[in-house]
Amino acid sequence: MLINKLKLFDIDILHSRPFEGIVIHHSATVDNITHDWDIIKNYHTSYRVDYNTIANPLTQQIPGETTFFDYQTGYNKITRRYYKIKDIETYNRSNSKIKEKPWNDIGYNFGIERVNWNLILHFGRSLYLAGAHSGIKGNNIFNEKYIGICVIGNFDINPPDESIYLFVTEICKILKQSYNINNNNILGHREIFKKVGLSQSKTCPGKQFDMDKVRYMTK
Repeated sequence: MLINKLKLFDIDILHSRPFEGIVIHHSATVDNITHDWDIIKNYHTSYRVDYNTIANPLTQQIPGETTFFDYQTGYNKITRRYYKIKDIETYNRSNSKIKEKPWNDIGYNFGIERVNWNLILHFGRSLYLAGAHSGIKGNNIFNEKYIGICVIGNFDINPPDESIYLFVTEICKILKQSYNINNNNILGHREIFKKVGLSQSKTCPGKQFDMDKVRYMTK
């Protein structure tokens, strides 16, 4: 089923970014029996304070609470009114906190999750665009040149079962062939730091996610 679905996905190499590798991630959350991909997409496309989503000020206005501002024009005093938006006010006032603005789309190009006990493939950010999954301060190479795949689940706690490894490697094989990707450039998120001479600062895609096994199965 996976191979048939991927065959229907025609990768337009000519207009795609010139990807050189793949980065595997995990969501570090429990994979429920329903769709979790949409929750991640909502998170990536929302305002965030300390990794918690808050309301989007463009769509969630709260009528009834108004603030008045006076602007001195030199001739007339003009009073203007706008609707106060509680959550974005919280965002603006949250000093010394991690504040993130919404992204245009989910950061990953592909997602894998189990829905009603069946593994399915999600299509995320366009392959025409740079990703938003593997940023390193001062170095954006893994967003610009590597495809991001997120597997829903927490593989710090439990290892992926064999069906997940097979699913991931089938996707990697097709992408590897399409972009002529070197097998050594199929990386877990935690491995990108060593690639640029930095100390590892993450466990993603999970302590028990065996990337050597993925690379071996993708040969």
